[in-house]
Amino acid sequence: MVSYLSISSMDFPEGEDMDSFIEMLEGEFEGGGMDLRNYEIRDVDVEEDNATVDYEVVYMEDGEKLTEEDSFDLVKVEDKWYIDGGLGF
Repeated sequence: MVSYLSISSMDFPEGEDMDSFIEMLEGEFEGGGMDLRNYEIRDVDVEEDNATVDYEVVYMEDGEKLTEEDSFDLVKVEDKWYIDGGLGF
């Protein structure tokens, strides 16, 4: 999954690196009931080399089925699309 992110070492907080980022992502998906196959793309808005994708994901948390809607940005780099590097730190 990380190979689809447009991030560099400068995007990480001080003292963090790619390995710690991957560990953090793995921790978020372990035991959280997140089934990444249970999603729906709601809308895609493309403007030149940037795009926004609106999606809905269904997952289980503490035995409860939850639905979340969100979006992420894409950026086109050398004719390939990547999730924009904003890591939310």
